[in-house]
Amino acid sequence: MPSSSPEPAPEPARRGRRARARLAALLLVSVAVPLALLWVMRDDGADEPIRGSGGLSIGSEAPDFTLTSRGGERVRLAALRPTPVVLTFWASWCGPCRSEMPLLQEVLDERPGELAVLGVGWEDHVEGDVERFLREVRVEFPTFRDPDDRVGDAYRVRGIPLTFFIDGSGVIRDRVYGITSRTVLDESLARTAR
Repeated sequence: MPSSSPEPAPEPARRGRRARARLAALLLVSVAVPLALLWVMRDDGADEPIRGSGGLSIGSEAPDFTLTSRGGERVRLAALRPTPVVLTFWASWCGPCRSEMPLLQEVLDERPGELAVLGVGWEDHVEGDVERFLREVRVEFPTFRDPDDRVGDAYRVRGIPLTFFIDGSGVIRDRVYGITSRTVLDESLARTAR
């Protein structure tokens, strides 16, 4: 009586199918990951085109918040008025943040008393990674944890680094996704000082 189950495929045929399946999975990932990143960093309903992605519109009032800095100091954004504020959202796992954070410290050092810089950790919940990152980038401005992401949600953060430039009256004058140079930083600060 003939067997109803098919004979197993020869070994080279099975290897070929596995190789094609791995290639198909690799192609799927190489297309899906960039599309997912574009979706996450999309500008979600901003009133006008603004440099970078995500976040509130230029001309909007900056949402107020109170957080406790990593050094234990409670800071309320509105209490810093009339000092202009540079508010950056960062994470220890963010490569561009590693370049941006020292630029922010540099500009703060050059303008003592003229502005405040605040850093909010976004979706960064591994304490040891955060501490190591801050030691490596050597920033002295206050940095905060946002454990429930309420500040990030208020600012509509979708990707990082995302930096807001808030004037002395609490209005967002610029926002930049990924400060890439000192020139970009200086241009945004000039918009804030007007």
